[in-house]
Order: sequence, then C-alpha cells, then structure tokens
Amino acid sequence: MWSRDRFVQFFDYMSAYPWPVLYTLLTLLGFVVLWKRRRDAALILLGPLAVTFAAAIAQQYPFRARVVLFLLPTMLLAAGAAAGWISDRLAQMNPALGAAASFAALVPPVMAIANKPPPYVVEQFKPVLAYVQSHRQAGDRIYVYSNAYQAVARYGPQFGLTTDAYVLGVCNQRDNRPFLADVDQFRGARRVWVIASSVPDFYPARHGIANYLQAIGARRDSISLPSAPPMSPVSAELYDLSDTMRLRAATAGTFRVEVDTMMHAICFDWIRPTQVIAREVSSP
Repeated sequence: MWSRDRFVQFFDYMSAYPWPVLYTLLTLLGFVVLWKRRRDAALILLGPLAVTFAAAIAQQYPFRARVVLFLLPTMLLAAGAAAGWISDRLAQMNPALGAAASFAALVPPVMAIANKPPPYVVEQFKPVLAYVQSHRQAGDRIYVYSNAYQAVARYGPQFGLTTDAYVLGVCNQRDNRPFLADVDQFRGARRVWVIASSVPDFYPARHGIANYLQAIGARRDSISLPSAPPMSPVSAELYDLSDTMRLRAATAGTFRVEVDTMMHAICFDWIRPTQVIAREVSSP
C-alpha cells in the first residue's frame, strides 16, 4: 500500500490528474515498453527512480511530495511512452481508434491545467514592502510574522528592511498562545507595523495575533494583497498600542485564542533557530 501511494502521488498530489491510478498504471507499462524499445533510455529514467526508492525503503530519504519532485518528468515520460504504444497498436487496427486513444490520453493533463493553472503570482510581498517603506516613519517598530520570514529576508533589504530593522516573530508547534505573548513586547508603542502571510497550518496563530492586536490597540493603516490559494493575503498593518485603556482590556494569558484543529505550524530551523532549539531541549 505504501508503494502504491508513493507512485500515485505523482499524478494525484503533484499533478492533479483526474484519474491518478490509471496514469500510474500507464507509467509502469511505459517502463516495460521503453525497456523493450530503448534499454538505454529506460536505464537513464529508471536509475534515479530506483535509487531514490531504495533509499526510502532503507529510511535514508523521504519518498514524498516536494523532495521527489525531480522524478515527476520521469513518470510523465514513461506514461507518454505507454500512451503512444497503445495508440500505435490501436491505429494498426483502425487509424481512428489510434487517434481517439491519443486524444483520450491528453484529456486528464488538459483538465488538470484548466482546473489548477500555474500560479503566475503566488504572494505579493514586494508591493506590500514598498508600501511599508513609503509610509514608515522614524521610530516605527516592525514585527514580521514567522511564516513571512523567508520572503522578508529575501526582499526586505530592497525596501530598507534589513534583519536589524524588524523583530522576527516566535513560532510554536504546540500552542497558539505564545504568539500573543510575543507581540506583547510592543505594548505602549505608538506605531507598530505587522507584516504577515500564512499557509493553512499558520492560519489560527495569525488570526489570533490580529484579533489580539485589535483588542489592545487601534489599527491606523493597512495594505492587504491577495495570494494564490491556499495562501492567505500578504498584509502590513500599522497599530497604535499606546492606549492604556485598551491595554487593560486584555492580556496574552487570558485572551481567547482560536482552537487549532489542524496540525500546528511547522517551525523550521530558519525561524528563530535558538528558540526552536530551546523548545526542543525543554520539552519533556
């Protein structure tokens, strides 16, 4: 079952074909066809696939999703070889049958592209960062939500956001409340920019931060630009956290946070490495 799922993923999760199992079978047939027709080509295609699969069985390399994306062209070539072989056989019986088979083999790929076109614009960080640069004032503090770190680290310097110009948010895999405690460091500040984006695992924590900031402060400015699904919009919001009446209205320890029913946000080493290490060491 594991082997089947690992190969079906190429046409299911990665390619979004309507009938992934059918194309997995076509791929296996395609390797047989190539072995008989052009053994050198078959070996070139099968080599990396076999080594990667063997490494996964030996628990040395994960045979899943992004880390095996480099094998997708191999699978597509093999499936194409099988489709061509079937079309040739049917064409010998009737040319119309061969043409119909070729057309049928193209339907799922075309449907996949039509239903899930390539994301030409994924996340619009540059215009958001440009907005912050043009509206930023001396003394403004900037908080970068942990999921937005890679983009801000890459594009930030172009817009005056070097690593010493902002505070990188905490990332916690087990609880959403530490995200609220993290923004408490800005209590009393008159101008705090919060730059954020998120994928599904980070939604609850991002919503919690936004709700908490609106409870203890006032939003003075904002920009939000849509992203390709499933990513949420990229945003930059300016908060005033200097109102003592508002600050007394809630604390990070008592404010109601969204219950996370999904897998908690995955904290990679590039998100505050010292915090990740400290959390792992302190875990029971």
